[in-house]
Amino acid sequence: MFLGIVGCHTMLNFLGFRPDDGLTKPSDIPGILSDGSHIAHAAYCQGLLSRDKKFLAKARAMYRYKNIGTQVVSVEYKKGEQSQSTQKSASDLQR
Repeated sequence: MFLGIVGCHTMLNFLGFRPDDGLTKPSDIPGILSDGSHIAHAAYCQGLLSRDKKFLAKARAMYRYKNIGTQVVSVEYKKGEQSQSTQKSASDLQR
């Protein structure tokens, strides 16, 4: 399952689903693979936290497709304020 998620993340990028910036630069490919690895590791955890909206969108799509219950949490940071998060599970995508 781990390698399938990493591969799926890469394909979603190349197909244009919430693509990461820098897909035309070979030097950015390791970062894309690293993001896929983080999503794959989080599939074995209770939650995935990030401020990266594109990253979270891909994670939600994959977790929903694979019926993985990992909670996807968007963390927002505003200077001078406490962090706030918005929690969504893969099942919340049906909206």
